[in-house]
Amino acid sequence: MLDRRKYLTGAETDRLLAAAAANTTTPSGRRDLVLVTLGVNSGLRISELARLRRQDFGWDEGPYVDVLGSKRGASRRVWISAAVGKQVQRWIDTLPPNPAAPVFPVFEAGHLGRAMSTRNLAIRFTRIARRAGLHHSPHAMRHTFALAWYRSNRDIVSLKQQLGHRNLKTTQVYATVPDDVQRSHAGAFPALIPKRRLTSSPGG
Repeated sequence: MLDRRKYLTGAETDRLLAAAAANTTTPSGRRDLVLVTLGVNSGLRISELARLRRQDFGWDEGPYVDVLGSKRGASRRVWISAAVGKQVQRWIDTLPPNPAAPVFPVFEAGHLGRAMSTRNLAIRFTRIARRAGLHHSPHAMRHTFALAWYRSNRDIVSLKQQLGHRNLKTTQVYATVPDDVQRSHAGAFPALIPKRRLTSSPGG
């Protein structure tokens, strides 16, 4: 059974998103909001989030992201909701037009424009979580998404594909979570977005 400390309830997810949305007056604040919003709505690993480039997103068939070079070299297409897609696209439109531009760049002097490392993304998540009074690891975003997905459609096979698991047994842990816990995610999927909208202004 999935350890309770490894995922967020619906109320905890709201607190996390509210903490991320509290400071969007700077580029780094807007970046962090997209990090958390996409993280809890895609099931991507933190290392996969760190590798995202502008060219990995598509909008013509509905918002999706092609996850390349993920765990064990596997590649997959991950679909995201229209609401979350709009948030991500609004952010991407403020980035350099280079298709290879990182989605989560560094804004600090001396490293401007470089992709944030997995470690740095994890640190940013941890700081946001602490502001929300939470003590979860970044992987909690992935677990939270998976629980919300399974609660929504009970399709363990499609969840396996979304998460990029090789073995169905790995995915089946989400089916062992008690119904009362799954109900705590009611209404969360498919758009766990903060109450405040992401502003598109690149200044700040």
